[in-house]
This record gives sequence, structure tokens and C-alpha cells, in this order.
Amino acid sequence: MTRTPDKRKDPRVIYTAGVEIVSVEDHEVLYEGLVKNISMGGISVEMANELVIGDEFDFTFLLSNKNQIKVSGKVIWEYKNKNSNHY
Repeated sequence: MTRTPDKRKDPRVIYTAGVEIVSVEDHEVLYEGLVKNISMGGISVEMANELVIGDEFDFTFLLSNKNQIKVSGKVIWEYKNKNSNHY
């Protein structure tokens, strides 16, 4: 398999933490997943649920120092296998 060049502006750091994916409209927790890596420009999340490219959500997770992070984002890529979905 040929890999495409990485087009990210910011370096990724491997980081694992639980994440809540929250509705932008009513602020209800819709899904839970696992942050796999993080950068200034985005996060990679692994989860059982399927998301749709283009959908916007709020994401809440804890840093290792126990500070809670809340960010807004849009699903811009996906990778699915038989065990989980990655966004």
C-alpha cells in the first residue's frame, strides 16, 4: 500500500484519553470514544459509532494534568475496519 504524504501543518503527538462527542445544537453527549493523537490542528478519535464526514461536534476530554479541554471540530477524514472507526 502506498502512503500519501502527510499534509498536516502541526506535528501530531500520541495521546490516549477518553473523549465525549457532544451535539453542537443541544449539547447532549452523543458518543464516547478514545483520543488516539492530538495536534494544534486536530485530534484523531477511535470509536464504535459511525460519524459522517462534514458533521460538526464539540469534543471534551482530559489532559494528563486533569485539565478539561473542550473544542469544536468537523469530521474531515475516516478510516474504518471491522473492529472500530477512526476519525
